[in-house]
Amino acid sequence: MKCTSFPVVAALLVLETSAHYMFSHLIVNQSTTPDFKYVRDVGEDPVFAGTADSLGKIAPQFNIDSIDITCGRSAFASATKTQTADVVAGSELGFRLYDSMNPARAYPATIFHPGPAQIYLSKAPNGELENFSGIGEEAEWFKIASFTSASETEWATYQKDSVNFTIPETTPAGKYLLRIEQFMPTSSFNYTQWYVNCAHINIIGRGGGSLQGYDFAKFPGSYDIMDPGLWIGWAQESQTSLSDYIAPGPAVWKG
Repeated sequence: MKCTSFPVVAALLVLETSAHYMFSHLIVNQSTTPDFKYVRDVGEDPVFAGTADSLGKIAPQFNIDSIDITCGRSAFASATKTQTADVVAGSELGFRLYDSMNPARAYPATIFHPGPAQIYLSKAPNGELENFSGIGEEAEWFKIASFTSASETEWATYQKDSVNFTIPETTPAGKYLLRIEQFMPTSSFNYTQWYVNCAHINIIGRGGGSLQGYDFAKFPGSYDIMDPGLWIGWAQESQTSLSDYIAPGPAVWKG
């Protein structure tokens, strides 16, 4: 797949830790809420454990078969401490990057790695978000937004500090895990970097939308490292444009 942003990736790897990020803020009613108020806090990557400036938390994941790909590294441990935001179906929400970085960093908190971002919902069984890991048979993830190309050479969310989207107006009312994933497709085998976080929301509205027959996703389980949306060969890069890119996972549910 051809993308003018990819050639800079090699140079950026030199500044890799400055280029990492996490989505710790939920945006509700156009207001950015505090870090991890409604977003599940995450654990540290052991490689960076004990370092300053949250380096361990913002480190990417690489293993799509890990349970941490669901909501972030050790995120379920913070489920009981995470508050739930009331949101009206049909309204705009968003995830914003963690912005408390050391001012000495070479780069601000932006989506530094070129690639798509996708938004999923999964309804908590019995409305109990504090006991819902988002993993296993009870977890039925449906996609409500997918941000891929803005043009033949640019990703839609590249260098942004937030990802904004709309909760479908007919989404059935109830308590949900709201999941964001942003990742960097790469021609390096099994080196896709993942940035994943989940928020607690209570959707209020008339409902009416049907999910019958929808091909629900599972995390982990639905993605494969061989997926052409994750591992992009050099030949493919040179032959097609970014507008041809197809993101992994099921179709976007429109309500």
